[in-house]
Amino acid sequence: DVAVTGVLTCALPICHRLVIADVGDATVDALRQELHRLVADEQVAPFRIAVLVGCAMDKSLAWKQRTFGNQVLVNEAFDDAGKLLGIAPDQLQADPDEILCETIRRFKGLERDVVVLVELDATTRRLDHVLYAGLTRATTHLTVIAPPDLAPRFKGGGGKG
Repeated sequence: DVAVTGVLTCALPICHRLVIADVGDATVDALRQELHRLVADEQVAPFRIAVLVGCAMDKSLAWKQRTFGNQVLVNEAFDDAGKLLGIAPDQLQADPDEILCETIRRFKGLERDVVVLVELDATTRRLDHVLYAGLTRATTHLTVIAPPDLAPRFKGGGGKG
């Protein structure tokens, strides 16, 4: 199931959006819908978007699928299986028609205009640090696609999980 709760906050210059989706296929479908909304409806250039996953790339369903309608996720630092090839995140080239897919941990210290956080797990070690790193990467728009057990953390600053 997917539930869009709408805009969390729009404290200029960054707008936040929360999408609640069950883990697995529902999360992948929510990502497809959000990428379509951003590129087709909001006219955001794909190279301005980063999809940041909260898991290792080799475990990421988003990375395994990579094609979402007309939108393609890329990252030359990983092979098709999600194995790291040794290229630093700040060395990646931006193709204007492709969306960067990266792990939250590797993207720490970098920014994109639009960031979509996906595949978040409440059992992640040092969850607060991972969320902080992910939540602070967007310069204009942030979308969080979260499972229901994490949603309270984004709806008004719920307690630690």
